[in-house]
Amino acid sequence: MMKSSPSDEAARLEALYQYQVLDTAPEPAFDHLTLLAAQICDVPIALISFVDGDRQWVKSRVGLEVAETSRDVSFCAHAIHQSELFIVRDALEDERFATNSLVTGEPSIRFYAGAPLITSAGYASGTLCAIDRVPRELSGQQQEALRALARQVMTRESLQISGYTVLEAADGNEALRIYEQHKGRIDLTLTDVVMPQMGGRELVERLRPLCPQMRVLYMSGYTDNAIVHHDVLGAGTAFLQKPFTPIGLTRKIREVLDAS
Repeated sequence: MMKSSPSDEAARLEALYQYQVLDTAPEPAFDHLTLLAAQICDVPIALISFVDGDRQWVKSRVGLEVAETSRDVSFCAHAIHQSELFIVRDALEDERFATNSLVTGEPSIRFYAGAPLITSAGYASGTLCAIDRVPRELSGQQQEALRALARQVMTRESLQISGYTVLEAADGNEALRIYEQHKGRIDLTLTDVVMPQMGGRELVERLRPLCPQMRVLYMSGYTDNAIVHHDVLGAGTAFLQKPFTPIGLTRKIREVLDAS
């Protein structure tokens, strides 16, 4: 459940600061998610930003050079009080934004869609947003993709704050290259069951010789019973069904690592 009341602002900021993300260096994993958001939504600008007490700070950006803005003009400052996507189809036709300097001047925002980045405590720390300079709409698939990417941002943040080092691969072949570079030093593999080119089960079989002691956690949008019934995974295999929350993933990873 998301907590979005303005009266919770002090607690929201405390939750944000626990992630220790403000004013940190750019990270390729976040830049990859921002680029995906821009490509999927077909927009020139996409941002991962966090809303501080008096500013919006940008962790990752595509199509915009600004590193932070005043919270007074921030669209994301409105989005963090929503539990769902916050969409402005035409800023010039919206009385909340028609005279905003980011609309009347550069970068000339007309369209905005922001998916809140929800902390494990249930507060919105910021947004993953897609921005265009012309009025427009997002399809249902684009909206769902933006939500999914926002969840991925916070999943990574939650794992890092829990003390895990995350090595991310775009596909099975990249995962193999990463394991070659870190032989014997990776404790757990988190992989989707069904992936293009190389499925999760095949990936794990190819990774085992490189890291025999690694634990494995599979994830999928299919149910555990369906996966076992179709003989994709054996009974008793560590499995997490999508969608899941960052805290749910963190707990499951801890459970798998602690298992004898």
